[in-house]
Amino acid sequence: MTAARLILVDGYNAIRTTPALAGRESESLEAGREALIAALRGSTRLANDTVIVVFDGANDRSFVSVSRSAHVAMQFTPPGVTADQVIVRRAQAEARARPVIVVTNDSAIRLACEAAGCVVTRPENLLEQTALPGRARRWDRAVSERTELPQPGPKKGNPRRAPKRHRRGPSDYRF
Repeated sequence: MTAARLILVDGYNAIRTTPALAGRESESLEAGREALIAALRGSTRLANDTVIVVFDGANDRSFVSVSRSAHVAMQFTPPGVTADQVIVRRAQAEARARPVIVVTNDSAIRLACEAAGCVVTRPENLLEQTALPGRARRWDRAVSERTELPQPGPKKGNPRRAPKRHRRGPSDYRF
C-alpha cells in the first residue's frame, strides 16, 4: 500500500489568488481562513490525504500553533519564521518518505520544493478540483449555458502539425 500524500498549502496565497476566498477575506482574515479550510475539509478527493494549511501567524497572538480537524490541519508560524520557510522545510523533510504536493503560486517556494522532488501546483487547480462551495465546475457551466452543442466545421491549418493539446506542456496535477 502506498503512503498517503502530504499536501502543503500556502494559506494566504491560496486565499488571495481565488476570487471566492478573497471576497471572504475582505470580511475578515478569519472568514477567509475558515472558507479555505471548509473547502478542503469537504473534499472527498482529499479524504485519504494529510492536508496542512500554513499561515503566517507571528503578529497575531490569538492563534495556537496547530489546529487539526479530520484530515486538515491549520498551522500558524512562530514569531520570526515565515510560512514560506515552514513549507519548504517540511516539504524537504517529508519528500523522501512519501509523496508531497505543495500548493502555491510563490516562485521561490515552487523552485525549492521542485528541487526537493515535490509536486507543485497552483491553488486554483486544487480549489477547482475540490469543488469550492458556490462555484460550479467548468463542465457544469458549459452544459447549463448552452442547450445545443455547436456543429464542428471544416478543419483549418496544417494537417501535419500536432494539435494544441499535444504541443502544450504537461498538464496540471490531478487530485
